[in-house]
Amino acid sequence: MWALVGILAALHHREKTGEGQHVDVALLDSLTAVITYPALYYSYAGEVVKPLGSGRQAIVPFHAFKTRDYYLAVCCPTEKFW
Repeated sequence: MWALVGILAALHHREKTGEGQHVDVALLDSLTAVITYPALYYSYAGEVVKPLGSGRQAIVPFHAFKTRDYYLAVCCPTEKFW
């Protein structure tokens, strides 16, 4: 995702100026975006967040629920979706 953002920004710059760009995306930057919530929780509460499977800390409900036949993914980030 971060590489795509960089590529799109480079293409936009090329359209405006005609100049090419070098896009460099660090793996650490990408990983930092993924671990934001566990890192913040640890910094405030001092506790290590346990694995949540398909869930998320910041969005509830956000989970894959097992039904009799298959899994059903539910994501309601706001009251409107609920």
